[in-house]
Amino acid sequence: MSTNNSPEIFEPLYLPFTIAILVGTRGKEEKISLDALTMNPKEAYLFAYEIQELKRFLFQVDGEFDGKITFVWNNLYHFQQENLDDQQFIFTSEKRKILIYEHGKTENAYPWRCGYYEFCIIYQEQQFYGMIKIVPKNLDYDQLEWMHTTLNQQINGIMNDSQYFKKSSASFTQNGTMYFWPIIRFIESNEERLLVAIQQFISKLKRKQKKEYELKRQVKKLDFNTIRWTLLHPAISNATNLTMQPVVQEENYIDEIKYAKHKVRKFLLTIETLLTFVKYELVKDKNKMDQIDFQVKDIEKMMQNVVGNGSITDREKAKYRQSKMLKELELEKLTKSVSEKERITNSLEKLYEVYFREYTIGVFRLATDTDTSKYPTSPSKVFLNFIHSLSLFDKKVKEYGKKQMLLPVYKPTFLLYEYFVFFSLCDIFLKLKFKNDSEPLAEQILMHIKDDELMDGAFVSLENKNWIINLVYNEIIEGSPQVSLLKGTNFFSGEESKKPDIRLDFYRKKNKEYVASIIFEIKYSPMFNIYQPVGNTKAMEQMYKYWGLKYVERVNGKMTYVRKPINEVICLYPGSNVHRKVLEAGCGTYIQFYPKKKGEDFYELVGERELVEIINKTLEELK
Repeated sequence: MSTNNSPEIFEPLYLPFTIAILVGTRGKEEKISLDALTMNPKEAYLFAYEIQELKRFLFQVDGEFDGKITFVWNNLYHFQQENLDDQQFIFTSEKRKILIYEHGKTENAYPWRCGYYEFCIIYQEQQFYGMIKIVPKNLDYDQLEWMHTTLNQQINGIMNDSQYFKKSSASFTQNGTMYFWPIIRFIESNEERLLVAIQQFISKLKRKQKKEYELKRQVKKLDFNTIRWTLLHPAISNATNLTMQPVVQEENYIDEIKYAKHKVRKFLLTIETLLTFVKYELVKDKNKMDQIDFQVKDIEKMMQNVVGNGSITDREKAKYRQSKMLKELELEKLTKSVSEKERITNSLEKLYEVYFREYTIGVFRLATDTDTSKYPTSPSKVFLNFIHSLSLFDKKVKEYGKKQMLLPVYKPTFLLYEYFVFFSLCDIFLKLKFKNDSEPLAEQILMHIKDDELMDGAFVSLENKNWIINLVYNEIIEGSPQVSLLKGTNFFSGEESKKPDIRLDFYRKKNKEYVASIIFEIKYSPMFNIYQPVGNTKAMEQMYKYWGLKYVERVNGKMTYVRKPINEVICLYPGSNVHRKVLEAGCGTYIQFYPKKKGEDFYELVGERELVEIINKTLEELK
């Protein structure tokens, strides 16, 4: 063990066993020895061991040991879950391996996102801490962090997953962002305490007794000071029924009220912010539900005409059933989301109403908002309990990430890469002098953010002197022109429904006429997985199918078609050391697209210049 101010370090060399991480394919694992851990959980981040995302990994104990070794792994939590216990495993002489992640075998297909995860090893009543750092597969970690920064500049918190959290005892700058959902969760768990504390403060507020003396004709109560006054002043003693009598005056703990009111005001503002956030998300969910419910009913009407028609193929009928099923699944998911947000709203409103009532017409009306709030010299117990309860939230924010608590988990890297490309394309068009004066880009994007996720079908619209462009994210391509017109999406396919990652649509500004589109397929994969010179990969098959998309609109009541609307299909991927930056193939164009460090704090976007050339060339050809 080290001494002085250095962290306490545990070296397995001193124990009869060694601990290692095995990473990779079964039988070909890389072995990483845990040669240093710490006994201080707040310093666990200093003892981090890197594992690449998506790789199988497990912990293994070698050597002899007495009894058992308890291994505590940092589990992932859904914000609605009640049980937030870590996962505990036991090493014994018979069980020496613990599988943490293997695709298809552990509980979730992709649970371990990039970031830090804490673990604890307990042996003979001593606890040793360390961390696993999950690093990206197709990017460097500093590139991923730059992408995080770029995404947060667009929408603060969008890189985090509002559904999942992890525990941490360490302080990380990348996890220090204030985040609504865990704070809401914290307030919910302390709601009863907050309600009890204010009720006790109201009902049991102590009053300070203060004696004053006044001349009274009627003797009611005598004390030592009354007798003393009578003896010292003959005028009083000679007067009939005139005595200096004690009068007890009650004075509220005004200092306590002033100080507490300041805290209550701050707490109310916090609840207002949280309520605004939840209600905004709730309205978006309900609007989306109404929209999907309407679409389901219209699809059902179409199906009534299709199902009994013997001339229509079973494959075509199956497309309608699939479209309905997808919509119903989306509706079911939204229904659960709405129910949870309504419950949270009711809970926060109940808390807010109790505090607001006391703040405006209750005990706190005795103090004004402008009163100074000095801490009282002799505070009562109910005051201390009340202030402590209100201070829990402040401490939660100030100590966020500095002690063991729930921190948001990053979204999967492939999804963050999709977001990054979408916002990068928006930025490219801003650089090309496209804009929207009536609806700024940031406001357009916010309309399509739900629970810090970019919703399917999200789009932005920008324009210059001659063109209007729409950038559309992950919008489903329906299987028939009727359904696409019903939804107002216009695109359809003769094949099964598709969801191009990003679609870029061009319209002439003078008459709003649709002209053409570019499809962007986003692949967070190595090049050899998405392209082969002989034969087709799944990505190549998908790109070939995009060329068959059609466009339909209704003009003066008549359906009109653009049967070859796709001008280009482009696959963007994070990069390759053995392929050209731009590669032309039969299915489309492959372009490497990723941030590359050019200096201490400067990154260039590889592939941006090539994309700008393609966009300018397309605009020139479409004139």
